[in-house]
Amino acid sequence: MENKVPANFRGFVGEPTSELATAFLFGLLYDYLPFSFVPTRINDAFPDCEGIDPNTGRHIAIELELLSRNYIGHGHPIGGCDYIVCWRDNWPNPPIPVIALEELIAENDLEGKRFILVHRPGSLRAELETLCTTRPDIYEAVTYFLDKVLSQVQQRIPGVHLDEELSAHFVVREVNGRGFMGVYPHGKLVCGTIKGFVAGYGESCREAAEHFRNIVKGIGVLQNKTQADQVGTAIVTLLTALGYGKQKSEG
Repeated sequence: MENKVPANFRGFVGEPTSELATAFLFGLLYDYLPFSFVPTRINDAFPDCEGIDPNTGRHIAIELELLSRNYIGHGHPIGGCDYIVCWRDNWPNPPIPVIALEELIAENDLEGKRFILVHRPGSLRAELETLCTTRPDIYEAVTYFLDKVLSQVQQRIPGVHLDEELSAHFVVREVNGRGFMGVYPHGKLVCGTIKGFVAGYGESCREAAEHFRNIVKGIGVLQNKTQADQVGTAIVTLLTALGYGKQKSEG
């Protein structure tokens, strides 16, 4: 990690793994927040940070989280703050505005200036990064699927989200949190059984589940963008058959 730090660099090097690291980044990136804010209190309890909008005098409450969805896991009230500031946003359609510092860094071209991302040893992303030189085809295909294809799927099926917290593989989950497929950093694809899909969603999903499973098993290991796109299409078809998509989100 040390050789990645330029001379006179002042910022954060690494991969945030805690709420405390998020708080430090929040301070570093304060000037780039998309809203006017002057902190007046840092609390030991909810909400983590309070302040005012200097233009209007409006009170603003902020809760800091490593992942936006942790807000629910920590039992915080939906109407309890004005913003969630987190490292990564993993909460589809959150009822509270989310400021993801990961996205703020990209939008303001701050990589290498205020922040240098070095994935922590043992993380899924770190394992994926090792393939960049040894298997660039798989690295490109898996990265494309995780960062591009799933984003396109989320536009069609708003509840889909990626879980990167498990140690073995990335998990693609639907809106209720049920995991229905996994992607290993080395590209191997896994998915639920037909029996499991039918038990969870009913007999009517059997045909779509069989189609989805055939696509996943047929590809086996992601090696190009075309395969990644095929899996993305299959996900939309499956989840539409399970009752998700535009019609359900509008209801």
